[in-house]
Amino acid sequence: NRDETIRYLEMEINRNLRYQAPFSCLSISVASVSVGIQLRNPTPRELAATLQKIRRLLRDTLRNLDFVGSLGTREVIHVFVIMTMTDMAGCQKAAMRLKERLREIAVEIEGHRFDALLINSAVTFDPEQTPDVRSFIRLINTRHQEEMQHALKR
Repeated sequence: NRDETIRYLEMEINRNLRYQAPFSCLSISVASVSVGIQLRNPTPRELAATLQKIRRLLRDTLRNLDFVGSLGTREVIHVFVIMTMTDMAGCQKAAMRLKERLREIAVEIEGHRFDALLINSAVTFDPEQTPDVRSFIRLINTRHQEEMQHALKR
């Protein structure tokens, strides 16, 4: 899915460079999970179940022209949304709406319920700042790591 995400991202960057068509990206990941009052890192199984639930919610919520994929590293997997024809203001509005919906996510595995602390960050493509896919992905990952560190300090 990462390769498909990168291909779609390259296509959007090319469209932006050729037609000046704006697009923004929203990145969502699981920072921690809580069971009762205990806060901890998610297990691989909890992470997979939570990300699957997030993807399902996004597919039911977003426009048909938005792309939902995955990005990130082995340690931190992001659900990654490419919002075509969307500037930063539009992406931030969508992020706020989604934040409310994502708060409602609770996952149950083998009868054990847990809640996930989700982090989302929004970035708009700017060819002067990030002229290619690699630099744009670096910016997205950096911005998302900053958001995650900020949220975990609270």
